[in-house]
Order: sequence, then structure tokens, then C-alpha cells
Amino acid sequence: MTVGERLGTATVEACDDTGDGVDNGSAERRTGAYAIEGVDPAESVAVGDTPADAAPMAVHR
Repeated sequence: MTVGERLGTATVEACDDTGDGVDNGSAERRTGAYAIEGVDPAESVAVGDTPADAAPMAVHR
């Protein structure tokens, strides 16, 4: 994936996907949202504190 321009800020929802019933997952956080070259930003963006550490995520509305 090639990360493009910064689009703004994304909210990454809290996650506890271990299935163990214990709330020890990650807290909700805000981070940068970047375009992914060749991908419609309405479908997916890259999120991370910098373009180098950005990972692809599906967009939820």
C-alpha cells in the first residue's frame, strides 16, 4: 500500500476482541487519517500517527 496525503483525523473505536469477557482491550483513540493511493477514501483509509506507521482500515459511517 502507498500512503497518500493526510485527510484529517480518525477515531479508532475501543477494541476488546480477545473474547475472554475481561475489559482489557485498547481504549478509543484519535489519530491521523491518510489516503491510500488507488483506493476510494469513502471505503478505506490508512490510520496512524505518521504515514510510516499508518495501517489500512475500512471506513465506518
